[in-house]
Amino acid sequence: AYKTIWYDSRYNAGDYGTRILTNMGFPEDDFDYPKSIHTVSDCVKAVSKENSLVLDYFAGSGTTAQAAIDLNRADTGNRRY
Repeated sequence: AYKTIWYDSRYNAGDYGTRILTNMGFPEDDFDYPKSIHTVSDCVKAVSKENSLVLDYFAGSGTTAQAAIDLNRADTGNRRY
């Protein structure tokens, strides 16, 4: 079971969202609200199965796609996004 409040430094959007994108060369203001990859990954893991289709309505920086790929690698799943 997952807690309803996740309080951990890995969920910090500044460190694991904005900073990752700026380190990749994107200007800091290219994405309004980048999410932590860990937040998105844990959300996808909490609600998906190994063969789920994961939809991201906004799909800005690709964090949801990265989360699905990382989870597939971790559990040999076949999530599509």
